[in-house]
Amino acid sequence: MVTVTLKFNDEKLKKLGRTVDEMLEPIRKTLAHFHIAEIAQGVFHSESDDGTIVQGVTLKFMLHYSSYLQFLDSWTVEADGVKETCTSPFGTGALPMRFWNIHHQIKKVMKAW
Repeated sequence: MVTVTLKFNDEKLKKLGRTVDEMLEPIRKTLAHFHIAEIAQGVFHSESDDGTIVQGVTLKFMLHYSSYLQFLDSWTVEADGVKETCTSPFGTGALPMRFWNIHHQIKKVMKAW
């Protein structure tokens, strides 16, 4: 079981002329391909055996569209009751090694898909 929560900064989005829903829509569409449900605004959850796909797809999206990171107040991943904040490492521009490992695993999954 994995849950990813994305909370956007409304004030920053207003200055850009965008809404939270506009920012979430491409993420929703991407995760929908993997049958991952949005259970609340910006909260994506998977109960499947391969629940890490929700984390991996979100990470791949953020790596590809890194401009999104400046509009996030928080990005958390909860897996089996362990909650981790993902935004702080991105603020420094340095990704922890575990994220690169996941990124390479996701590339394999995406190619197979």
